[in-house]
Amino acid sequence: HKELTKKKTKVQVIKKRVLGIGLKIALFFLLLLFFTTVIISIPAIQTRIINRLSDSVFEKINHNVDLEYINIRWFDTILIRGLLVYDTENEKMIEVDQLILDFKLRQLITESSINFDKAILHGASVNMLKNGPDGIFNLNFFIDEIKDKLIKKKPRKDPRVFITDKIILTESRFHMYRDDKEIITHRFDQYHFTLQDLDANLLDFALEPGIIDFNVTELQCVDSATGLDVKYLKTKFKYTRQSMVFQ
Repeated sequence: HKELTKKKTKVQVIKKRVLGIGLKIALFFLLLLFFTTVIISIPAIQTRIINRLSDSVFEKINHNVDLEYINIRWFDTILIRGLLVYDTENEKMIEVDQLILDFKLRQLITESSINFDKAILHGASVNMLKNGPDGIFNLNFFIDEIKDKLIKKKPRKDPRVFITDKIILTESRFHMYRDDKEIITHRFDQYHFTLQDLDANLLDFALEPGIIDFNVTELQCVDSATGLDVKYLKTKFKYTRQSMVFQ
C-alpha cells in the first residue's frame, strides 16, 4: 500500500508540474498576443508596417507610394493621412490629405466582393495624364497593372468587385491633360482641364477590372481655366479604357 501511495503521489506531482508548465506556456502566448496587439495598434507601428508592405507590392507594378500616417481602429475604421501614388514617369497621380474608411469586419471580404460602408476623402487630387506606356492614361495603366500583376489569376465565374456604398469628397481636385491634343482657349477644353473645389457625394461605387461605376447625387466644382462654376450636378458615371460616360 505504501508503494502504491508513493506512485500515486509521484503521478500527482508530475501532473501538477505538467499542468503548471502548460499554464505558463499558455500565459506566455496570451501575453505575447496581448503585447503584439497593443504594439500593432500604435499608429506609428502600423504606418511602418504598411509602408513596408506597400513598397514591396507597388514595386511589382512599377509605381511608388508614400504614406504619412495610418491608424487602423480595429474592426470598423481605417484612418489614412498623406497618401501619395506616383505614376511610371514619377508624376503625382493620386494624392489624398485624409481618407477615412468605415467597414463591418464580417462583410469586408466576401467571395464576390470587397465591401466598405463609407469612405470620406478630404483634399484628394487625381492627375490623369496621357503619359503611360503605348500612349495610354497613367490611371488606365495603373489599373491594368493591378489587374495583371497583383490579382491572382484563378478561374472565377465573376471577378471580385471593390464596392463602397457611399463616398464623400471634400475640397478635392481632378486634373486631365492630353499632350496629344491641341489646347482650346475659347471654350471649355475637354482634353485639358482642372476641376477645383470639388465636393461630391457618390453612391454605389463599384470598381472591377477595367471598369469604374458610380452614381453622383451631388457635385460642386469650378473649372480653373474658364471659371465655369458647377453648382449642382447629378449623374451616373461609368469609366472604361475606351470611354468616360456621364448619363
